[in-house]
Amino acid sequence: MWDVLTNPKFIGEYLYGTQTITDWKIGNEIKFMGEFNGQKYCDMGVIKENVLQELLSYSFWSSFSGSENKPENYSLIIYNLVTIDSKKTKFTWTQKGHPDE
Repeated sequence: MWDVLTNPKFIGEYLYGTQTITDWKIGNEIKFMGEFNGQKYCDMGVIKENVLQELLSYSFWSSFSGSENKPENYSLIIYNLVTIDSKKTKFTWTQKGHPDE
């Protein structure tokens, strides 16, 4: 499952062709670029945590949000994985601090 969450090839499959650019190192940038409904976008953030097979988090700002690209307009995306057994993993996706609903 970790590969599906971190490999740009797979991310593009479930995020409408999005191109993901990052090295997944804490403190480094992440960009999501592409086109959706004829509109180009470049969403961005910074990697906050990366614990292999367990936890991944990054700040996130969307160019579709209509807000300025400044720290108070970023939310926090968290992917949490808990191995249940050799065939099952519990996956939780959380978004915190989004400026509006």
